[in-house]
Amino acid sequence: MRVPFILRCLFFNFIICQFQFLFFVPSSLASVGGAVQVGNASPFYRNPQSLFPSGQANPLDLERKKIREFQEIVLTVTKDGRTYRLPDSALVRDLDLSARVAHASSGQTGTLIGNRGPWMYVLNDKTAAKEWWSIHETLPLPDDLGFALPLTDVPLRRGPGWKEETLSEIKAGSKLRIRSFSDQWVKVAPATHPHQVGWVELGALVMKFDFATFVLPRQGHWTPVRYRQGSYLVTGANDQINLQEIQAVMTRPDLAIVADDSRVQTLHLRNLVNIQKWEYIIWAVSRLPGHGEIFWKTNIPGAEAQGEDVSFEEILKKPVYSVAFNTHNPQSGLISADGVFRTDDGLLWHRIPQFHEENVPVAIGKNEEVFAGFFRSTDGGKTFLPYVRWEDLAQLLQNDSHQPARILRLVRILPQSSHQVDIQVDNGVQVYWFRGSTRFGLVTHWMRL
Repeated sequence: MRVPFILRCLFFNFIICQFQFLFFVPSSLASVGGAVQVGNASPFYRNPQSLFPSGQANPLDLERKKIREFQEIVLTVTKDGRTYRLPDSALVRDLDLSARVAHASSGQTGTLIGNRGPWMYVLNDKTAAKEWWSIHETLPLPDDLGFALPLTDVPLRRGPGWKEETLSEIKAGSKLRIRSFSDQWVKVAPATHPHQVGWVELGALVMKFDFATFVLPRQGHWTPVRYRQGSYLVTGANDQINLQEIQAVMTRPDLAIVADDSRVQTLHLRNLVNIQKWEYIIWAVSRLPGHGEIFWKTNIPGAEAQGEDVSFEEILKKPVYSVAFNTHNPQSGLISADGVFRTDDGLLWHRIPQFHEENVPVAIGKNEEVFAGFFRSTDGGKTFLPYVRWEDLAQLLQNDSHQPARILRLVRILPQSSHQVDIQVDNGVQVYWFRGSTRFGLVTHWMRL
């Protein structure tokens, strides 16, 4: 059904005039049922890791021959130019190693209790209530150095050395609280047995430091880093920072580490991969003559293909986080709603793959500069480049509050005159306004308002 032009205009006008965000909260965690469309051939796969279907079948046949269902999060990742599909259980991400988290929209903080599918179970600091937060809205807190995680069974030793007595065996995947470092060893305590303290060799562990993009040393300022080398982080200038000296770390959510190398021969344990796409899938397993057991998707909630055009009606079904329209052409605009979408006619909305399913503030300036989160476009939203350097903002906030930022959340973007923009930033303690010039793209100097 096509929405009349006047209704679309009224919708646009309502959002612009109100100057407020719209929120829709999921009412339950129940899975969407596997509705079947008669008359359409459904693709099926040899296994859930297959990149391409191995055939098609009538949906009614698949439903009649269904023997079980299961749910999983599947990530499309790349390494060395090759693409893989892996369940989240085969990967470790920064959130998997986090104890303390923040909500991207509200800025509230909490203790991470667990997760279920695309939801994180959090004890809210402010309300003292246990809540479900969307995985896309949950951010690791920089001042939480998190857990260490062994990818294989490792011995817990009495002291930092191979000849030290073995106290117990730590199972792969066990969360370990970090106490201190000594050369190539780390003092830890299992999260489930906090009084059982011992030492584990650093090379056997994955930590939040492995996902670091910026770190804050105890004596120094926010510094970009490239990778971890034993008990040190190597900076962009090839200097080394001892892990013991780090008090806060910002991580990259687009990275993952392989924790199970049994699924793909060309990937190995501890390989670092780039996350390209995230899907929450309900798989059904059917047994077809001549094929044996095959896998097919009963639904993919909210998983439009990256870059796919979405209708105006579909946009209205999404939880709208932020909206901006071109004052010179009201039918051209940008919406952030479980991803960032742009439109030139108000009818079709094109997903911008760069933002995955993130919710970020969006804005359009008078000179048609387009802003989405920390990125800016000068070609109408077709390509985006960063206009903010995280370390600059983090250092400004630290200088003002004399403590490291607990979070670094961009709340609002207000383009001013040509090539000038104001941004509102929340550091978990206070909200600040800054103004900068985008004349040369990346803002090199921010003025506190």
